[in-house]
Parts: sequence; C-alpha cells; structure tokens
Amino acid sequence: MILLRVNVYFLYFVGFLVLFGNTAPSFGNGSPLVLDLVRIRGANDGSHHGKRGDIFVIQQLKRADDRLGINLKLREKTYLLHVDTGSDRTWIAQSDFVCFDLNRQRQSQESCKLGPNLFSGRYQPIEDFHMTYGGGEGVVGKLAIENVEIGGLKAKNVEIGIGEDVAWKGDGLTVGLFGISWEPDRSSIWLDICEQYYLPLQFTIAVNRKADGENNGGSLIIGGTLDGEPVNDSWETVELADKKSGSWFIDGFDLQTVKIRAKTLIDSGNTEIYLTEKPFEEFLALWEPAPKFNEEKKVWGVDCNAEGRPETLDFKIGQRKFKIPLKDNIILQWRDFCYFAVKQTTRPSDHPILGLPFMSYVTINHDWEELTMSFKQRVYP
Repeated sequence: MILLRVNVYFLYFVGFLVLFGNTAPSFGNGSPLVLDLVRIRGANDGSHHGKRGDIFVIQQLKRADDRLGINLKLREKTYLLHVDTGSDRTWIAQSDFVCFDLNRQRQSQESCKLGPNLFSGRYQPIEDFHMTYGGGEGVVGKLAIENVEIGGLKAKNVEIGIGEDVAWKGDGLTVGLFGISWEPDRSSIWLDICEQYYLPLQFTIAVNRKADGENNGGSLIIGGTLDGEPVNDSWETVELADKKSGSWFIDGFDLQTVKIRAKTLIDSGNTEIYLTEKPFEEFLALWEPAPKFNEEKKVWGVDCNAEGRPETLDFKIGQRKFKIPLKDNIILQWRDFCYFAVKQTTRPSDHPILGLPFMSYVTINHDWEELTMSFKQRVYP
C-alpha cells in the first residue's frame, strides 16, 4: 500500500515555530494520509536553528507546553489547530471572540492566548454548539457547513464550529481545535475525510519522545497505520470501554501492582497522565527524595535530580505491558523548579487519562469501524 505524506506540526512551546512548504501531494483512493508531526524545541535547551528540507524558523515562541498542531485551510486561509483525540468537534475562534477565564469571568482577548490568525468573514450558521473540556476550558459558538483542506487534501461539506465565547488557556499559536474523537450521533472531519476518499475509518498516532523530536515529532496517519500494513498480532487490541457514548476510552489498565478498573481516556490533547488516588500514591512512593506538594503552584514538586525505582512505569493494557521511563515524567517548569507530568484526578468520579507522556512510547491505532484501539510499544535506539 502506498502511503501519502504531508506535513503537520508538533509544538513544544519554549522555542520556535517551524513551518513547512506548501507542496500539495496527489491522493489516490484507499491510500492512508500520513501527517508528519514535528516537535519544535527552544534555543535554551540545546537545539539549533537548522533546516530540514523546506523547514525554516520564522517566529520565537513563549509558552512552555506540548501541543500537537495541524494546519487546516478554510476559504484560502490557513489556521493552526490543536489536535485532540479527546474531542470530536473542530472549531476556529472568530476574530471578535469574547474571552472568559475558567471561572467564566470576562477577560481581554489576550488572556485566552489564542494565535494571531483568527477567523473573519461571513458564514451561514446551521445550529449552536457548546463544548466543554477537562480543566474548565470550553467554547460556545455556531456550526457551519464548509469545504476545508488539510495538506492538499480537500474535504467537502464538513461541519466546523466558529467559536464566539471562549474559555481557554492557549499557547499563543493555535486558534482552535481539530477533534479526532467520535460521537455516535454526528460526524467529525477526520471521518468525513476517510469516507470521501474511501479510506478505512481509522487513524494511527505515533508521537516521538522530546529527546528525539527536534526534526520529527511523530506522525498522524488518517485511514491506516504508519507502515501501511493492517493491525496484526504484534499489536495489543482491546475493545472500547463504551461503544455507545463515544470517545476513545479503554476499560482500565494495570500500573505496576495496582489494577485500575475505570474507563480511561487516551488523549493527545492532554500533556499529562492522570491517575486515581491509589495508583498515584504508588507513583509518588517510587521517588527518592520524596516529592513535596507545592501549595502555591498546586502541584507535586520534585528534586530535578530525583531518581525513581524501578526505572519504568509499566502500563498493562489487555495482555501486554508497555514501559514508560520514569525520568520522562518530570517536567522542568522554570529555573530549578521541577514537577510531575503525572497527576492525581481531582474528583473520585474523574476518569484516568493517558496523555502525551504515555503516547510518546506507544503507537496507537484508533479503529472506528471495529470500535477498538490497538497499542504497540515504541522501541527507541
């Protein structure tokens, strides 16, 4: 099977935005759309101002955070959108959007930290839409039927939201969200692409480690797998936890010796791993010196030179274990203060979440037709 490759972004917000050329590939029926995810690292962490093919540095970034980004073209204008497997809607904030904080108090537009290229112009609304996200973020606006383009691939008559009221903790670059989840009663743009180009209704996402991501942060493959081969016994395949309500939930996992029997969301839109109380306490116990809770920042602070024992977190999904190095779950925030990318859920009823720290070591296929997810360990040299 021939794989067709176009470019996407992986954004690491202490550094520089890297743009690609606009060469449009040709597409044939049945060939997966391969989208390269490129991680951008900052000049203060050892990176250099190099070029890869038609890549070039154009703008210094300010926010220290991970994002997956994809360029979507609407009416000949390009919008950089945050890629989120935890949401099915795609939306762009309009130029006169109203910004709110997470307590729904009105703020200046700058407070939401959306990027500079916002949507402007007239459109024909078909209905209202309202989305809420973890941590209190949300958007209210209108849905429209539009033609869009991703990497030279055009999709006709898709639903896209125009955000009017936005409660958001932005990154200064992305201006909305590209949802690659699913809901039973509506379509998503990624599903529309698969149907219009006769692709299997699935996608695969492979996110590289930060250490290896200066030139290539990974790949998003719409309509298949990275090597073009079908999912086989080298993958661990599990059924979705809920086949009626939507979203990419699995039916729990084991972490070290703790069994977690709760619906767990696999979420590229989350920069962290969220665990329920007992497994989170076991995670904290792995570290020496012991972590301390920082009351001001409301996070568990850890010595930047702390050592964890054992060296990996072992996530058992189905019948296989997937190993995530412990040291990769420390994030340097600023100066000498370090904190965990693994956190405890806020409420007992909250679902565990496996976000980017997990996904950087596991390739994941999301199959809408079979309502399954398949996992394969990433092996790094």
